[in-house]
Amino acid sequence: MRSISLAFIVLLCVTLFPPAPARAAACTWTGAVSTAWDEAGNWSCDAIPDATDAVIVDLVGATVVLDTTASVASFTMSRGMLSGSGALNVAGLTRIAAVQDVTISTNGSHLPELEIAAENGIVTLTDPALGTDSLQSLTINNSAFANGTTILQVGDHAIGALTVTRGPLNWAGTLTVTDSLDWQAGSFGAASGQEATLVIGADVSATVPAAGQSISGLTLINAGTLSFSGARR
Repeated sequence: MRSISLAFIVLLCVTLFPPAPARAAACTWTGAVSTAWDEAGNWSCDAIPDATDAVIVDLVGATVVLDTTASVASFTMSRGMLSGSGALNVAGLTRIAAVQDVTISTNGSHLPELEIAAENGIVTLTDPALGTDSLQSLTINNSAFANGTTILQVGDHAIGALTVTRGPLNWAGTLTVTDSLDWQAGSFGAASGQEATLVIGADVSATVPAAGQSISGLTLINAGTLSFSGARR
């Protein structure tokens, strides 16, 4: 009987039982050294976050300055400010669960999946150069007793799937819903002192139930099939 080499056995095991993919590491902002994103000492993982990391900003009074391009696996923020001339590229979900004001001001970020729960305060996303692959899905999901507001300052932009479970969504410019609209409750409006347009794309077919929805100060263009099953304000 021929002997089987150890290398062959290892190769066979790797082929039949490949290693599980590495899980994203949690990297939480501490701000221990400075306000700079690009400083390892400001992060709980003692490293500048990279594309494998799940990044969390949940520090009272957090001020994070991003002047480079940062790529991460996911991003969660509940309070504070992220601003600078750089871009935040998130491969997966960006979740803003705001218990206080959250301000994000970047230049050319890529946020394909964005979920916002503005429980308290104001969530403001400003990025006039937001990547075209951003907002493939946008969900506004405030709790029943929340008093927060979401404001988008991203210029004219497409939204693939827009879901508003509850809560106000205000913006400036033109937002075009291209794939689907699920508007269960809440309001759409123009950001203070600015003009806003909501375009329902030709491929969108949606029925909006009567659940206290309202539209204020913006233009609605329905190029798809959008119907309302009750009185609207």
